Amino acid sequence: MNTSHAPRKLRTTFRKTKVISPLHTSGPFAVSSDGRSLVTCVDDEVVLTDVDSASERCRFKGDTTPVTALAITPSNTHLIVVYTSLALRIYELPQPSSSTEPPPTSSTTSPHIPWVRQIARAHDGPVHVLATDPTSSYVASGSADGHVKVWDIHRGYVTHHYGAHGGVVSALAFDLQKASSLPSKKKIDSADATAAWKSMRLITGSVDSRVRIFDLKLARTDPVAVLEGHISVPRSLSVSSDGKWLVTSGRDSVILVWDLHSAFSSQSVSTKKGTRVEVKLAKTVPVLERVEAAGILTAADGGDEKGLKVFTAGEKGVVKVWD
Repeated sequence: MNTSHAPRKLRTTFRKTKVISPLHTSGPFAVSSDGRSLVTCVDDEVVLTDVDSASERCRFKGDTTPVTALAITPSNTHLIVVYTSLALRIYELPQPSSSTEPPPTSSTTSPHIPWVRQIARAHDGPVHVLATDPTSSYVASGSADGHVKVWDIHRGYVTHHYGAHGGVVSALAFDLQKASSLPSKKKIDSADATAAWKSMRLITGSVDSRVRIFDLKLARTDPVAVLEGHISVPRSLSVSSDGKWLVTSGRDSVILVWDLHSAFSSQSVSTKKGTRVEVKLAKTVPVLERVEAAGILTAADGGDEKGLKVFTAGEKGVVKVWD
């Protein structure tokens, strides 16, 4: 009796059940403050990916030119994108999907979100850095033309314009310290944000190696302080949550810790143009590699600079934590 069996026929056609689209090709990216959404660039388009389901949620209508900078507001309500065409567009972010909502099957079926506000020519040069304030009311843009502009996100106009940078603006950071509780509104406009903070400063870095501090509450267009400690372009600026320390880093392979609290608590900021506050350098940390990104992880309340923990990422491709 022949017990041999015929060879099993293998399937040659398959049904598509899931498509993982390209996630990132080049350009900037951003992560929402809750860690649930990732915004990346795929060719000339901006893509929103849901981190929990690892699926593409939507795309944002661009202008067919590459993206040079993008940022998500801390409230996760708006996305700001700047293109090579110098256009700045503001989009409303869709809320994270529920677990029962099926994700789009491909990039061709995912919705394309239109912009809600556009500035056709935000600067005279490419914009490489953006920063949003803690209230999600302002966004600052730094350009290769050496100028920084602060925009009202909800209304789309310029609230502040600062020049006098010695070249390309390389880094931006807001420093806002509370004076009272924020208004209980769903949308906080720039007037509410200004009234709720006792100090509002914008910190900039540029290729002339200087770090400048501007006071957003004053009518002055020149910096109230200029920090000179780097010998190369500053790439990262980070302020501690209590506003006492500023950490700067760049391609000169050092971390600099600046004492903001002593400077602004002991010296009054004048409304007169040309007067400056002296900010002292508290500590220099050699990291022995060019730093492209850095930030403050923790800061001991009421402590000195020794209570800071800072992370750096640089040319060696390793993230390091400094105590």
